Amino acid sequence: MSSQTRTIIERLTSVDIPQLKGVHATYLVDVADSGTWNLRVDDGHVEIAEATTEADCTIRANDRDMALLLAGNQNLLTAAMQGRVGVEGSLVLAQRFAGLLGSSAIGIAEPNRGQP
Repeated sequence: MSSQTRTIIERLTSVDIPQLKGVHATYLVDVADSGTWNLRVDDGHVEIAEATTEADCTIRANDRDMALLLAGNQNLLTAAMQGRVGVEGSLVLAQRFAGLLGSSAIGIAEPNRGQP
């Protein structure tokens, strides 16, 4: 089975997200059994690379939940409170980033909501 998260991220090696203007941070996106990516945000410009590095904010989830988060179809806080997503580091950065890769920001289609 292919990873929904990997499919989303591989389309986004470098992108500008106006909603992240003013943000200078690093994120680590860790997806169980799918991969780990480092997202470096510099004043709204996001560079994405497959890597395991230190980050200001780490977000961990399974493939389905992470794909829903990245597409803006799942609220990060709700998923974290339900135990489906783990967040380490800056919660402010996590909340600011959540959903901004969704369809309204850069045209990502909604991921499959079916069971994995």
